[in-house]
Amino acid sequence: MKHISFIIVLFAIFLAGCATYNLNGMIYDYEGQPVQNFRISIKKNNTVSSDIAGRFYFSNIKKGNYILEGSKDGYESLENPIEVFSDAQVVYLRTASLDNLLKLAYSALSKNQFTEAEGYIKRALGIKPLTAETYFYAAILYFRKGDYEEARNNLDEAEKISPKSDVIKKFKMVLEKEVEVHK
Repeated sequence: MKHISFIIVLFAIFLAGCATYNLNGMIYDYEGQPVQNFRISIKKNNTVSSDIAGRFYFSNIKKGNYILEGSKDGYESLENPIEVFSDAQVVYLRTASLDNLLKLAYSALSKNQFTEAEGYIKRALGIKPLTAETYFYAAILYFRKGDYEEARNNLDEAEKISPKSDVIKKFKMVLEKEVEVHK
């Protein structure tokens, strides 16, 4: 009888180690909007995309700790540690879009919170594809901080992306006048 009990316990332990779970999740941006077509990996070879409602689903995941990695053009990439432990588990992820970060940078700039604005702009500069608008915000930041050389460098980058922009050209003229005043 002891042998049968021992075998049953070993078999139960074996089955517990082989158990797999389904992992459901949702991904949102900083404004609470679902992010469609965000590619998420739980292991390098197990990748899914979120649907129109930001939902994603993995099946046959063993219990344990993992890193969820995800990306989509126009959004920050993410790496989130998770623990898979139940079929009833739902993972909620949040990522910033370029638009989210630029709105936050604008808000910080309008309050003269330059350090905060710079953090948002640096994060925005890490998002692909790079936009003239991102460089333009960086130019505004550095102009307001009095770093005219860095402002000029960012305006030059913005102009490379959008060479016909009248706003960039006007800002460059304002910048050059300010540089002359401070010589």
